[in-house]
Amino acid sequence: MMSRMMFASLLMAVCWMAAPAMADEGGHVHEAMEHTMEAVEHGNMGHADAVVTHAEEALTHAKMAQEAMTDSHLDEGVHELEEAIAHGKQGHAKVATEHAMKAAMHLGQTPGGMMMGGDMKHDDGMMKHDDKMKHDKTMP
Repeated sequence: MMSRMMFASLLMAVCWMAAPAMADEGGHVHEAMEHTMEAVEHGNMGHADAVVTHAEEALTHAKMAQEAMTDSHLDEGVHELEEAIAHGKQGHAKVATEHAMKAAMHLGQTPGGMMMGGDMKHDDGMMKHDDKMKHDKTMP
């Protein structure tokens, strides 16, 4: 009886310690992706200042995700966001957007970034999202 209680207590402690890391991992990467996509959208309209605003918010979330996990794509995404911010502050909307798109591709390849669904692809300077539902043969 005592060993069952100890096992249950140990299991609860492990779950309690792991839960924040798992929640932050996906949540912050997801938020970083959303803001990065906003940066790309505004960058495609030539709004360098909006690229900076959204890339800075994305960078904040990406750095919080780095505290919860180690991932090379997350690290590359952070680097690309920093580049997007630097170029956006110089008024270089096109270059800032290119870096934001690269950041989105890297963030999309992290465990939390996969929550966005589909695959992110870079094609002729535009970000595309493959909607797998339209290819689903089971739907009428």
